[in-house]
Amino acid sequence: MSFNLSLIEKYSSGDNLRSFLLYKPELAQYSSQDLREKDLIMLPLSRSMNSRKSAKHFNDSNYLPFLSNGSNNYGLLRGLASTTQELPSFASQAFSMGGNFFVMPEAQTVYELQRAGATLGDLPLALSSWIDNFSDQFSLTRIFLESLSEANSMHLLRWFDSHLSMTAYTIFCHVYLKFIGYGHLSSTLVTQLLHDSLLFRSYTPDLAVRFSEKQSSAFFPTTGLVVQRKASSDGSLRGSYLMYLNQGSPLIDRELFLFGDSHSFSGMAPLLSQIFRQVHVFWGLPEDFSEFIDKHSVSSHPPHLLVECCERFFLKNTQSA
Repeated sequence: MSFNLSLIEKYSSGDNLRSFLLYKPELAQYSSQDLREKDLIMLPLSRSMNSRKSAKHFNDSNYLPFLSNGSNNYGLLRGLASTTQELPSFASQAFSMGGNFFVMPEAQTVYELQRAGATLGDLPLALSSWIDNFSDQFSLTRIFLESLSEANSMHLLRWFDSHLSMTAYTIFCHVYLKFIGYGHLSSTLVTQLLHDSLLFRSYTPDLAVRFSEKQSSAFFPTTGLVVQRKASSDGSLRGSYLMYLNQGSPLIDRELFLFGDSHSFSGMAPLLSQIFRQVHVFWGLPEDFSEFIDKHSVSSHPPHLLVECCERFFLKNTQSA
């Protein structure tokens, strides 16, 4: 890696300890209840799921203090190799326009890459087969996963939350900028600019709400550069649109269109708005990418296009159990 990991980790290093101390008293009671796939406590790799389910007495020192997000049959789908010979249409559409596509890994996948000696050969079979079968189209995904594995940092995950940490999102921004030809930018300067957007605030991790009403706290990027908002037609987050405008002296005087889910909308878009002149982010996938860009673009220069899909949604929409 060509970036300073200790500098990148600065704003994530205390998140998990705060959350663990806050939620630990409630964790044991929650974990002793009947388990469902989406509620599984992540286990140390030395113990099996069967031993967890058959344990007569719960000892929270034996378990990792964060939850897996196994909804959408993710726990099943991640272990099945893909047999499809075609990319999903939204990925093909991105590539046809000269854009890029990548899969945002789940916390469980990122954790498994932190094992001693782990390589991409240890990825879950589903994601690994996509990378192998479509090596060119999944090169951005592969490079990001390799960078996470090399980082080997305990601060890549946000415990009790389905999202990754600011450390992981910052690493992705570095990987993406280099991938699209901006590797000459100072990694230290890029990190500092990304972190200029971070504010410390209270929040309840989205998996912790299953057993607690307490609020933890962490750094999140501000939306202070947003100049335009459009709500979805049904009032849900999906279909929402934001435009960020950096009126200072951005490192990249270009537009970026980012289509994705909550990782993009709440994490990467506000971070990358510190680097690009304009960032347009849409929660979801427009039916016609070109039409959407033509409608919202405010520059005469060709924009960059990035399409993101988190691992569990990608597998849900491309594989059958």
